[in-house]
This record gives sequence, C-alpha cells and structure tokens, in this order.
Amino acid sequence: MHTNKKQLIGVVNGSPVYSSEFEENRFPFQAVFPKALADLIQESGEKYGFPIEFTSGAALLAFSTAIGSTTQLKFKNDFIVMANLYAMLCGAPGTCKTHPIKFMFKPIWEKQAMYFKVYKEQMEEYNAYEVMSKKDKESQQAVTKPSVRVITLDNYTLETLLIKLSENPKGVSVVVDELNGFFDNMNRYNSGSDSETYNSLWSGVPITVTRKTTDSFYIPATPVSIFGSIQPEILSNVFSKGKDKNGLTARFLFIMPENLVLKKWTFEEINEDLISQYYRAIQKLLDVEYQMDEEGNPIPNIMKFTEEAFNRMVTWHNGDEFYDKVIEDKGNTYYEAFVKLDNYALRFALILQMIYNSFGDESPNEVGIRAVENAILLVNYFMKEVIKVHKLVYIKDIRLEMSEKQREVYEMLPPVFYLAQMYDKVAKLDFTKDQLKKFVGIPKYFTRIGRGNYKKNFFELSDD
Repeated sequence: MHTNKKQLIGVVNGSPVYSSEFEENRFPFQAVFPKALADLIQESGEKYGFPIEFTSGAALLAFSTAIGSTTQLKFKNDFIVMANLYAMLCGAPGTCKTHPIKFMFKPIWEKQAMYFKVYKEQMEEYNAYEVMSKKDKESQQAVTKPSVRVITLDNYTLETLLIKLSENPKGVSVVVDELNGFFDNMNRYNSGSDSETYNSLWSGVPITVTRKTTDSFYIPATPVSIFGSIQPEILSNVFSKGKDKNGLTARFLFIMPENLVLKKWTFEEINEDLISQYYRAIQKLLDVEYQMDEEGNPIPNIMKFTEEAFNRMVTWHNGDEFYDKVIEDKGNTYYEAFVKLDNYALRFALILQMIYNSFGDESPNEVGIRAVENAILLVNYFMKEVIKVHKLVYIKDIRLEMSEKQREVYEMLPPVFYLAQMYDKVAKLDFTKDQLKKFVGIPKYFTRIGRGNYKKNFFELSDD
C-alpha cells in the first residue's frame, strides 16, 4: 500500500469528498515468477480462492527452503548471502492464510516424510544392534545411532532448532500456523536472549552452543527461514512487548493484502500440468545435496552477479530508488526495517535466479539482470507493506482493516455525525442505509456518543 496526499474530488451535500489516500499494493507475481508458477498462483486464486499475495509469499518461502545452503550469492569477497527469509502473512481470521502455505509446501513435506521413513528404518536397525551381545556386535560392522533429517519444524524449542541445525547443514525452515505463539514462547524457558539468536540466524553467522551438563556444539553458517501467519490485531502485541527493540521484527517481511473477501467455491480444478511443473522445480532443488569439507562445514555452490546485474544492483542501492528514499524516512518507526531491505534484495535475486533455473527458463551459474530487476520489484512491494503495517501498529490506523468501500465511506464521514444526516450522502457512494447502520455498529471503527450520534475512532485532518 502506498499513501499519497488526498485530493479533493467534490462536495456531497456540503461535505468535502477526497480521493482515497490508499492505493492497493499487489504482489508482482506475474512479473517476478516464471509463467508456469505465475499461472499456478493465478489459478489457485481463481479456483481455490487462495489470496494471490499469500500464495506468492508461500511460493517464495518454499523455494528459499528448497535451496537451503546449497547455493549462495557472493556480492563481495567477504559478503556472502544465503537464501533464507523471515516473513509473516497478516490477515484476519477466515482470510485463508494457512491453505496457501500447505499448498506450496506440500512437495517439501512429502520429501520430509520420506526422510522420516528412512529414519524409522535406520532406528530399527540401530535398536536391533543395541540388544545384541558383545560377541555378536564384534562379528559385524558397528551401527551408529541415526538422526532424523528435517527440512521444516513447527513444534519446537530454540534448543531443538539449534540441535537440528547442527544435524542438517542444508538448513531448516520454521513453518508455523500462528506466529503469535512463536513470539510468545520466546525466552519462556530461559532468561536468555532468544531473539538475539534469531537475529544471528537471520544474518547467517556461525553459532557456538555451550552447555553445562551435556556436550557443546558448533553450527556453521546455516540458513534458517521463519514463516507463518498472524492476525493484524495481534501485530501490536508482537511489537509492543519490546521484541521490536532488538531488531527482530525489523527482519520480518510482511504480506498484508487489502480487501480480502470470502470467495465462492468453484467446480474447477487447477491445471495438473502446472502443479507437476511446480513439483519438479521444487524437487530439483531439494535433490541437490550439500558437500562437506574436512571440518564438517558445508561447501556451497557460490554464484556471482553478471557484470550488468552487479552494476544495476549497486546503482539501484545508491540512488533515489532506494538509498535516498530510506534516508528520507530516517526517524520513522519503519526505518530499521527499511535498512534491512537492501540485504533482502540480494537474497531475492539469488532465490529468483534459482527459481528461473529450476523451471528451465535459464541455466546460468550467475545471477542475471532479470533476477535483479525483479528483486527490486519485490523490495518496492515489501517497502509498502512495511509502511502499511507500521501505520496500523503505531498510528493505529484502523482504516487499513476496512474494505475499500468501507474506507471510502469512512473518509467521507465527518469526525462526529448524526446517522440520519448521512444516509443520502453515503447513498451517492452506493452504500445503503442498512449497510451504514451495520458499519457504525462496529466498535473498533465508531463510538456511539448519543442516540443516533457517532464519532469516528480514527481521523486525520486534511491539509486541503
């Protein structure tokens, strides 16, 4: 969502009417994704009723997960970025947040189910070996206790995550249905600084885990992505508990589409060929195995920018498209989130290039200009989402939760009004008398101060 100064467009029964300051922010999925993936997302919206923005975000995170640590981007000699992302889908209950995640992560979870099957078989072999006599053990090769290979986690503690990272150098994604629980559980089991650990994981730095009672261990730079949903009303709780003071929430990308409505069911199914193409693309990345050096550190495939792509990325960062815009917003609540987006631009470029390669659109070992230009489009989208979320959380702009029509009526209504005097005015905006009665009955938006007399709970004074 981008906000502009409202323009006076007319007068209705003596009251000024302004054009809406809100312009809908749409995820540029058709521009940034290969056609087959964009078509799949489009059909999931038309035939399954999935919000386009949620499905697009889930696809981006699914590919981030599939890539893991196997491929990384070298921006400068000592500046290597991985494909991990922190993101949240923001929407009211019933806006279909969970289904797009399940849809896009299905091939990943099927792969993980296969890993669990292998683990179960290995455990049976290990248990059989453990009950053998010493003499029988000496007559055959030793069997070590296996560890389960995981791609995603949902129900876990931070210690569990760190252990799994030490056992899974390709990386682990935290995929949860409700991120509110993720934030609430932070530091519940200790007085330490879980959020600082998550900051380090986002940055891709090695971590040493020191324990008093059991073995300590070392985790080389390993990608962790965090992905889930949250309700807009809960966002203020996440930000207000001090969790935004250490920079964790600034690392999250927000996807909060507007005008979400319950869609009718259809009799149509998604094109199976589109689903198959998506499965093959994800599987191609999941099947890439990480290589290890003698010290047990992953050896990733290192990609670089083409010269054209590198020049474009640097020029974009240093000019009015990004740097000047961010500096102008210094002091705003969303400034800290803005300054993380240049790093996200590099990650987006890496992920997009790998998506193009996996769909067969391109097959270079370099990140090209197409990936960079589309990474910039994604940064522009997420910048607007950051502003939208911060306006809702810090300015308490409840208009962000309204439908487009409700917002249009809300902006036309004066700060304090009598209901009977507004019927004719809202009728000109195709808003019925009954709709207005129901609208003013929503306590979040209006306060009743007398019989038929209401005041708006949020309003801005116009400069016009």
